[in-house]
Amino acid sequence: SQGHTEKVVNCLRKQKLPIVPHLSCINMKKERLLKILASYKALGINRLIVVRGDFTTEGKKMLSDFHYANELIWFIRQHYD
Repeated sequence: SQGHTEKVVNCLRKQKLPIVPHLSCINMKKERLLKILASYKALGINRLIVVRGDFTTEGKKMLSDFHYANELIWFIRQHYD
C-alpha cells in the first residue's frame, strides 16, 4: 500500500541508502500526492518511478484524480522540481 511505501522510504533514507520510490495513480488524490511529494522533498529524494498501476475488481470503486501515468507525471513536474 502507499502508506506502507512511505514508511519504508522514510526508514531507508534515514539509513542514508539511495532509493527511488514509486507512485501510482491508484486511489491517488492531488492533496495526498502533494503531501507525499513534500515528504520526499524533505528527505532529499529527487527521483521517482511513476506508474499507472493495476486496478483490481474493487478498483472500480476507488477514486483517483489521475487515470494515466502521464497525468501523474505532469502534475508532479508542475509541483515538484
